[in-house]
Amino acid sequence: MKCIAYISRTPTSDRSVRMPTGLSDIISVSRKHNPQSQITGIISYREGQYLQIIEGPYAEVDKLMAKIAADPRHEDLWVFLDGPVEKRSFDSWAVNVFDFVDQNALLNTFVENHMSVLAGFDDYQKSRIQPFIDIKQSDAVLEKHYEDKDLRLLAWPDLNTVSLNW
Repeated sequence: MKCIAYISRTPTSDRSVRMPTGLSDIISVSRKHNPQSQITGIISYREGQYLQIIEGPYAEVDKLMAKIAADPRHEDLWVFLDGPVEKRSFDSWAVNVFDFVDQNALLNTFVENHMSVLAGFDDYQKSRIQPFIDIKQSDAVLEKHYEDKDLRLLAWPDLNTVSLNW
């Protein structure tokens, strides 16, 4: 079994704002195609970037990653993990929007399993992953955004159909 983890930036809009345009479409396509390919994982969006972790059979993960690399909804794609795994970190997740409040134990397990890779990041790489994972802290999942808040992110709106009047 193989795991690929990457961070990519969302394209800049006409107003120089990075928004998760098309995320609902990414999720719906993933839910349709990934179970038959035995692919599991998560996707999250923060500060103009996606973090996605994909797990499954080697050929299927490589095929999906090739599609993602060619997808115009991803820019400045940085694959920070690409290799074999003995066990899935997200075995019950059919690629879904990741809720850092309710599921942070899953991401902490992923981080613990791959700390040898994460610990070797340079300053630029640390800054890219910082919105999602604080690899300098013992509690790996960055939770400062949720202090004293009761947030439950269920899904992002499809911003392909939302008009922003700024």
